[in-house]
Order: sequence, then C-alpha cells, then structure tokens
Amino acid sequence: MRVDRRWLRAAVFAAAMAPAGAVGRARGQEIPIPPPVIPPQAAPAPAFAPPEAVPGAMIPGHPAPPPPAMVAPPPPAMVAPPPPTMVAPGGPVHVHQPGPIGRALHHAGFFIHDRMVGEPERFDEPPLGWSIGQNFSAQAARASQHRYTLYRSDFFAGTERLTPDGIRRLGRMMSYLPRWGGPVLIEEDPNRPGLAESRRLAVMELVASNGNAIDPGRLIVGGSPYLGGRGDLSETYEGILLDRSFRAPATYPLNPIPNADFGAN
Repeated sequence: MRVDRRWLRAAVFAAAMAPAGAVGRARGQEIPIPPPVIPPQAAPAPAFAPPEAVPGAMIPGHPAPPPPAMVAPPPPAMVAPPPPTMVAPGGPVHVHQPGPIGRALHHAGFFIHDRMVGEPERFDEPPLGWSIGQNFSAQAARASQHRYTLYRSDFFAGTERLTPDGIRRLGRMMSYLPRWGGPVLIEEDPNRPGLAESRRLAVMELVASNGNAIDPGRLIVGGSPYLGGRGDLSETYEGILLDRSFRAPATYPLNPIPNADFGAN
C-alpha cells in the first residue's frame, strides 16, 4: 500500500506536538487566577451652598465675560475669467458686402411695399368721425389734469386759504375723484417755496372736515400742467380777446346778471 508523504509528515508533526500541549494545559491549571483590581472611588465633591443673603447688603454683579468674537474669514476674491477669444475655425471668414446693385435690389422690396403696395390691414376705411373722436380724446386726456389742479389763483395771495371759486373747484374734484386715477396737483409758487406745502396740508384738513377721504400720496405739489401758448400765436389770440372785450359794451348793452357760480355775466 502506497502511503502519501504529506500524510506521513502531518502525523509525525502531530505526535511531536501532543506532549507539549498537555504540559502547557497542566501548568495553566496550576497557576492561580489573580484577584480583580478595583480602582479606588473618588470622594464626592461637596455640594456648593450659596451664601446667605444679608438684609440691606448689595452684592455687586459680576457679569460673565462675553464669548470670544467669531471673526469670519473674508470670502475669497472672485476673479472673472477673461472673455474667450472668438476664433473662427479654419482661419478668418470673409463677410460678403453687396455692391450697389445688390443693395438696390435689397431695398427695392421695401420701397415697393411702402410706396405702392402698402399695408393691407390698413386698407379698411375707418368709421365716420373716427379722426374727430381721436382728436377729442387727445384733448380730453390733456385737460384731465387741469380739472384736478388747484392753481395759485384758487388761493388768496400769500395765504393757504381757498377762494370761493377754489372751494367750488375742490368740491367738484372730490365728487369725481373715484373716477380719476391720477394725482391732485397744487401749483407751487416759485417765490414762496414753503407756501405750497402749507396749502397742501390746509386742503387735506378741509377735505377731512367735510367727511371725505383722500390718500396723502395723491395730493402732490408741482408746477402748472399748462405750459402756455406759442409766442407767435399768443399775439394773435390775445389781440382777438382784447378786441372783443373793447367791443363787448356796444355789442351787448345788457346789464350784467350776478351769478354765484361764475361771477358776473
């Protein structure tokens, strides 16, 4: 029977190590186990007893020191990268510039559209009175701010008191104010800078005393919205007004009728 040499070597090695293992186990049983070592316990700290308060004595306070300030490091500087250089791949690119004939052909279509063809959406004739309505709407829009402006002539000179005509105009403003989205303007006097603000406060008090409410932000101080007429036209208009005024007594010999709203007619 053939015996493998590896099995033979393992059997010899096990037989040699068996006595040494038995002696080691016997010696381990003979040595006594040492007692466990218990660390010494620390003495308990004595409880802190607060000092007894003495009547009539004031103990100065010792505030706790403030915590150290945390200084945040400065943020790192942001350096913008340089703009990329635009380089056309394959070398420079030639941009075609049309000549005079090419430019003429390019603009010919726009010229024909503007001068000959026109815009079809504007071919329909507007309704009758459309242009007049546009003109009247522009005039009404420009006159809207005039209706909600208290001029210097609506106040007594140098005071913040409204004249009777100014009070009537203010009453009409308050009645139409819910339908007006703009401000109520008080004309300022360039010779008296602070008078316009005094008039503004007086108008607010007068409106509040009559049971009306107005947002203070809508009552502003500013210049007159009427910029006046042109010099070349003003001479003609004023001349016509003066001529009619001089000829009025001979043309209308009737006695004036006093009117509470508009003075004398």
